[in-house]
Amino acid sequence: MCVASFTAVAQINYPYNPDEDASGQIENNDLLGFLTVYGSTFAPGEPTITGCNYTGWAIKGGAPAVFLMNETLPEGYSYAANQVCAANVVLSDSYCIDNAWDNVCQDAYEECIEQGGCEMTLSAYLSSLSIRMDSLESAFAPMDDLIIQGSLTVNQNITVGGGFAIGSLSVGNFIDSTAIQFDSLKTFVDTTHVRLDSLETFMDSALVRLDTLENRTPLQGKPGYDGNSSVWRGVAANAVPPQGSFSWDEDLNTLVVSATNQNNTDMAGWISAIDAGDVLTIRKAEESETEAFFQVVNSQVIPGPTEPWQIKLDLLSSSEDFFPLDTTDYFIGYSRRGETGPVGYPGEQGAPGMPSGLGFNWTYSGALSPPQGSGSFTLPGSLLNLDATVYNEDGVPIDVSSVINLIEVGDLLYIKSLSSQFEMAVLYVNDRSIELFTGAGTFGIGVIFSSFPPPDIALTPGEAYFIGIDKN
Repeated sequence: MCVASFTAVAQINYPYNPDEDASGQIENNDLLGFLTVYGSTFAPGEPTITGCNYTGWAIKGGAPAVFLMNETLPEGYSYAANQVCAANVVLSDSYCIDNAWDNVCQDAYEECIEQGGCEMTLSAYLSSLSIRMDSLESAFAPMDDLIIQGSLTVNQNITVGGGFAIGSLSVGNFIDSTAIQFDSLKTFVDTTHVRLDSLETFMDSALVRLDTLENRTPLQGKPGYDGNSSVWRGVAANAVPPQGSFSWDEDLNTLVVSATNQNNTDMAGWISAIDAGDVLTIRKAEESETEAFFQVVNSQVIPGPTEPWQIKLDLLSSSEDFFPLDTTDYFIGYSRRGETGPVGYPGEQGAPGMPSGLGFNWTYSGALSPPQGSGSFTLPGSLLNLDATVYNEDGVPIDVSSVINLIEVGDLLYIKSLSSQFEMAVLYVNDRSIELFTGAGTFGIGVIFSSFPPPDIALTPGEAYFIGIDKN
């Protein structure tokens, strides 16, 4: 776009000027200039106008095509008459701007013009008072850097829309007094105009990469605590945890935790409130998806002043990478078991299920020894007496003497209440005696764990209990 003014004040250089001294009169002095060219060949050309600047593609055979921004034509270059065709050529063939405008580039340019080119030249289009930069994307796309030299004043708003990116933009004295609306830079400007001349502290080097303003990543804060939880540092399994830490006893499925958390807060009262049946959660602080859920098996026994608390747990579920514990922070929290609700109406009796594991239902008689064939058991002191007969749901007797005979010293026996899922005892077999004729068994036992009310194992006479056998 030529911005020179074609008025009387413009300096026009003609190929021959008879007014040699520019006095406005053709006089004797003008003959001196004529005599210096007397006898030479005269080939008149088109008058030229000094100070004409161009914006658009300029081409020169054997040299790369260049894009001008309010600049004079470089020596030997000509301004492309059809700017859209010139832009199409450089878009389709980078050789024309990276190396040279050769015959291939020129043929493609002329072929574009022959096929219709564009009804409006870029010069005429840029003369509009409002410029939509997104319409120039195809012209700017082949350039890595756009350097605007000198001073250019824009008195209208420039709307930037679409995916406009032109590499690095060297601003210099590009904008004097204008407001630019960045429609696509939603994270940078919401609704109003931005005056670039007020961004001196931001653009102190006058070099702005427009394509990076859309991709600012917000800072991520630290995750908050889980409800009713605190933070401890994990240590190696089976290790005695120091202050502010916890470990996992793999042999006893027990959480061993210091009474003091990572914030140096005494949590003994909080830990002592954990009760059997509560659900305990352990979650990695920095990776919330690494977690495990447990059901508390027994209420807490207060340890010595310097000893850690031990909480026996049953694993409900966990992420695949939860075990083993890392040396990092974990949130440990628990949820209260709700109060026992009212007993519902009895449902229909289902079909008998398949036996699972090794065990049967005996009825606790409360006597010193169960009557023969009664399907009952007794727990006098440190002995367990099992009748050799049990009864299924239809009242049919089942001889289980062969199963009783399998119980040996070192095996574990489980006594589970059928009316409460939280009442269970674990016994260790340290002696055995089998009656030769009846098949009934008497076993010496040690109580490893019991959630039944004290003393020892307080069972209800006449209630059925499941007794399972875990072979050593």
